Amino acid sequence: MKAEQRITRARIQLQRANPFWAYLSLYLKFHEIEKGKMLCDTMGVDIEGNVYYVGEFVDKLTDKELEFVIAHELGHLLYLTALRQGSRNKEGFNVASDIAINSLLQRNGFTLIKDVCVPNHEDKFETGLKPIEKCSEKTSEQIYDELPKITIKNGYYVLSQKGGIQDKKLGKVMDEYIIGNGESNGEGKDGKKKEGIGRKLTPNEKREIEK
Repeated sequence: MKAEQRITRARIQLQRANPFWAYLSLYLKFHEIEKGKMLCDTMGVDIEGNVYYVGEFVDKLTDKELEFVIAHELGHLLYLTALRQGSRNKEGFNVASDIAINSLLQRNGFTLIKDVCVPNHEDKFETGLKPIEKCSEKTSEQIYDELPKITIKNGYYVLSQKGGIQDKKLGKVMDEYIIGNGESNGEGKDGKKKEGIGRKLTPNEKREIEK
């Protein structure tokens, strides 16, 4: 079954277990793109609900994991990730948003992908330094403020701040949000900015992000 067909089926299956998320998914517009145009060749969403995905990434997911990924992209829209980022570090704020979104989806009964950024059963997120507690009660901004410095290495977010376990894996880079101007929220495997896969931001949207 092709990736496009699997996505359509996953949206239908969502209606049974999670009708709220299934209804919202109707507003998403999916576009398959070739490898090399995204940070880790996975999936990403822009502020207009365009979801860009690499077919090989979708092929590797189980049906339940695909439902989770679709809901996760919706979470970035609902949480206004791109607009709330402001002047914060893009990778760091994506991690903070992932923790907040995945915490919600986990409590809603979704089957998460292994090794994504998510609080443990005690509602803590281990950073390699001081753990972030009561994640489900915090906003993305509050989680971001408690995160140490991180970087991306071999498809994972890892600790880069001195004083902790160097290169400790915090979670898998499972997606990205598209910020406009022809760029994603990071660099590709070759260290270069990726070409545009989302529309350019309007001047007002740029001002909101830059605040």
